[in-house]
Amino acid sequence: MSLGVLATAAAAALSVTAGLTHAAHPGPDPTASCSWRGSAQRLVDSLTGVTDARAESLLSALTQLGIRPGDPSPDGCRSRESTANGGGGRSPGPGPSMVPPDTTVVFEADYETGDLSEWDTCQNREVNGSCSSYRGGDSASVISGDVVGRLGQQIGRAGEQVGRVARFVVGPGDVPDFGGGERSEVAAHSEAALTREGDERWYEFSLRFAEDFPNPVEGDWFIVMQWHSGSGSPPLAIEISPEGTVDIAGDGVDHERQTIGPVRPGEWVDYTLRAGFSQDPAQGFVEAWENGVQTVERYARATMSSDENYLKMGIYRGNADSSTAEVWIDGPRVSAPSAGSSSGGSASSEATSDSSGSDDSSRDDSSRSSSTATSGAAGSGTDIDRTQER
Repeated sequence: MSLGVLATAAAAALSVTAGLTHAAHPGPDPTASCSWRGSAQRLVDSLTGVTDARAESLLSALTQLGIRPGDPSPDGCRSRESTANGGGGRSPGPGPSMVPPDTTVVFEADYETGDLSEWDTCQNREVNGSCSSYRGGDSASVISGDVVGRLGQQIGRAGEQVGRVARFVVGPGDVPDFGGGERSEVAAHSEAALTREGDERWYEFSLRFAEDFPNPVEGDWFIVMQWHSGSGSPPLAIEISPEGTVDIAGDGVDHERQTIGPVRPGEWVDYTLRAGFSQDPAQGFVEAWENGVQTVERYARATMSSDENYLKMGIYRGNADSSTAEVWIDGPRVSAPSAGSSSGGSASSEATSDSSGSDDSSRDDSSRSSSTATSGAAGSGTDIDRTQER
């Protein structure tokens, strides 16, 4: 057993012992209970996978108390932690939340259901249909907390110790039955996830690229998040460049690529994106933060190419790559300005209009549920438009 683990275990054990003693008396203080619960969780996570009799004995005792590796905080403790960090009910992050308090969460995928059912449609080499009936497989799955906890680092967006995250894998030839590029994606077509002309949204999500993540092939594409129109290439997307950067792109409209930050293999990175949606390049806008630091200033660009966008996440890439790529995702959490708030609106004069032109390659991603043209209730996306992509 290493000195580092021993030190962590000793400190956490003292806190846990004190917390258990306090909790044994009638009417324990909720804050104190959350404190010892957090210490116990950290101790369990630090002991997981340690091959030592003392560690295994202590781990067994804590497990009997209901503290299991990778467990999220109880709901009551989560809300207290968020409020204490000034997040207005949001998860504490590495810095203040970029999302203003006068917003409302309209869509969220945190995978605590244990599956991908928070999304409407799953598309990979194994399935092209409703996520509610897809139990996961080699291409897409939800990883439970005990697996993620063994990484020995905080998981999930904004530093929150989340119990489950989604894992997407694409290898050579992983093309769904409708053709096109290689992919493992989920899509949300519900009214809450759609965006239309004049809408503004905040997107919070976290990405973890595998330690051996290969940069995409030159001249090809690699998309991890896209706001897609009914047909053609997405007007807005988060794309990984051959140079290994996380970029704001979208070949469905003229645009200038903007880099949010580098790909950081093996690390969880928290992203916040604010977007104003419009087909007018003078009215649409985007700005972005990486780990709480703004890396892309607000700039004007078109973010739509039709009447509405729907949301997709996962991996979508060209067919030229011979490697296998793996990306873990927590989120997104999508927020909209609350009624009467001052945080809404389209791009103002502070945003600089873009007229630099688009990328050369066309990435037509036309596959979506035919039932989602109206609003797409969760799990209804079983009839997929099989139009092949360019």
